[in-house]
Amino acid sequence: MKYVVVYDLNSTKSAFSFDTHDDAVEYINTCSRYAGDNMRELVSISHNTYKMTLENGKEIIVSIIEYPDCKVRFDLSYDKNNRHIETRRFTKRYLAVNYANKLLDEKFGFDADATEDEFGEWTVDDPEKNIKAHLGLKLVILGDKETSDYDVLGISSSASTEEVKQAYRKMAIKYHPDKGGDPKKFQKIHDAYEKIMDGTASKASKQELLESFECMDMRCFFKNFEDLKKNMKAEMDIAMQPILSQIRAKAAGLIIRGILEAAIGGGLTAASYSGTSPGGKFTIFSGLIIIGIWNFFKGLYYLANPKALLEKAK
Repeated sequence: MKYVVVYDLNSTKSAFSFDTHDDAVEYINTCSRYAGDNMRELVSISHNTYKMTLENGKEIIVSIIEYPDCKVRFDLSYDKNNRHIETRRFTKRYLAVNYANKLLDEKFGFDADATEDEFGEWTVDDPEKNIKAHLGLKLVILGDKETSDYDVLGISSSASTEEVKQAYRKMAIKYHPDKGGDPKKFQKIHDAYEKIMDGTASKASKQELLESFECMDMRCFFKNFEDLKKNMKAEMDIAMQPILSQIRAKAAGLIIRGILEAAIGGGLTAASYSGTSPGGKFTIFSGLIIIGIWNFFKGLYYLANPKALLEKAK
């Protein structure tokens, strides 16, 4: 039996498997300890379900799901230069990791670090050799295996006609209702025999893929949580620079516009002076002057705080 711990991260789900329930629970507790100050609380909703609340209020549902060993496998996908090369299947995660490290070493002379192994993601980017490669590990849950007609008779799909007849006679004697056998079992055997003999039998067993998860070690994820946040912030800041530059340019334009509007308003006011009236008379273009001053200070504010405009647009 496998005990698969699934972390629901909203945008993705990550799973890690264990041989005992106690190991699965200890994994969850260790992840919580690594989260440290980034976690507000971990509460048990049921025997196999937990809710982790992060300091920022985000909630992560953690589940322990039991599966037979035969229904849990690990798929390692290998892509090179935007072309899928192969997907290999493994019964154990460490076997997939070992193969990934061996492949990277033999193909690219590349040594993966522990973080890549734990995250289940390996990337090679060599511009000089024009090589980009990616390996991704997934934990796969399989459904019930569909039995082929040949499986029912206990023979291979390459069996001869005589071997099919012998297998049928042997099983018919064993499961015939007149011999105390199960009528439904006998009917299934008879139907499989008929299909094989008339050439309509299913030759291969099929097993449906029920679900596929990212296969990162969440202990590594939470251990590196602070660094991940810093890296994400740094990447976000870099990505935002073109947008912020555009905002600053528009803010500078708004400052210039405000100065011109205020200057024009003041100039028109000065030009409207009439000395024929007692003490002189002005027509004050207050609207234009006020708008100019408003645009000037608004431009100064957004020039100093370009992200404020993005927050306002949300």
